[in-house]
Amino acid sequence: MKNKFVAACILLVAISPQLSCAADPDITSFYLIRHAEKELEKGDDPQLTQAGRNRVSMWVDTFSQLALDAVYSTDTTRTRDTAKPIALDHDLRVQFYDPKVLDYEAFIAKHRGQSVLIVGHSNTSPAFANRLLGSNHYPSLDESNYGSLYIVDISGASRIGKLLQFNPAGQ
Repeated sequence: MKNKFVAACILLVAISPQLSCAADPDITSFYLIRHAEKELEKGDDPQLTQAGRNRVSMWVDTFSQLALDAVYSTDTTRTRDTAKPIALDHDLRVQFYDPKVLDYEAFIAKHRGQSVLIVGHSNTSPAFANRLLGSNHYPSLDESNYGSLYIVDISGASRIGKLLQFNPAGQ
């Protein structure tokens, strides 16, 4: 898994050179992912599948060398179970948010100069990225897509968004 992280870090730096897998006090970076694979047909608040738990391990490895200052999740089992291992790896606690009532500009101001992970859903993660960017750039995710990573970097008036795919073979 460490080799996958190194590849991910190199890819992140190639796409966003200012990241350098370390915090930059002049840039606010938001990383947005969808919860990992969930059990289908299991009600409104399903658990993660084995594939989902494997993906969580991949996300832990991916974010392990990035300096995260905060981890947010919606308050569902699948998002909490995706966010918690990443937060624990950074000695952070998961904070909950409600995308329906969040003041996005206040959220940006609160985390100025920080790196923040936000775990959401197929509709909320791209919508959150759009709100951070101030434009309607990203559509909702297909229900089969669990490997998208949105990166929004904010520096002064500049807001740059990137979308990376982390879909292991067979996913």
